[in-house]
Amino acid sequence: MKSLLLMLLLFPVQKNQIADIRNHVYYTNIHLNLYKQKQLSHADGQSTEGGMSVAYYAKDTLKLIMDNTYWETGKEMAQYYFQDDALIFAYIITLKYNVPIYDKDFDYNKSKKNEERYYYVNKKIIKGKDNGKELIETARELAASFPRP
Repeated sequence: MKSLLLMLLLFPVQKNQIADIRNHVYYTNIHLNLYKQKQLSHADGQSTEGGMSVAYYAKDTLKLIMDNTYWETGKEMAQYYFQDDALIFAYIITLKYNVPIYDKDFDYNKSKKNEERYYYVNKKIIKGKDNGKELIETARELAASFPRP
């Protein structure tokens, strides 16, 4: 009974936190053209078809990293949003191709798409699948790979 009451009391707080994160993501996206960009190619062997990461900075503050990774059988597009150097939102799109890209039956339109969204407050996941905890470290390592402007 106590846990149900606690959950009911905390639900509006979480809803407000998610709304704040969405507003920050929206603000970041509409101001992308104002941010400095840094690009990094993926290291050899990280994937079969390569990849590229782009970091966006407002002055020297990291706002967003877009990371695209390509394989013979699909691709992953990840967006990591930051506020005060902490991950606040991760949006991951994974496409699985019907066959490898070099196969004559390859058809991009037959790809299976999966989208996942993860929300974070104080380095803790507040909404999303459990595997979203791992993305905090992934985003931190990716951010550390970029030289600061």
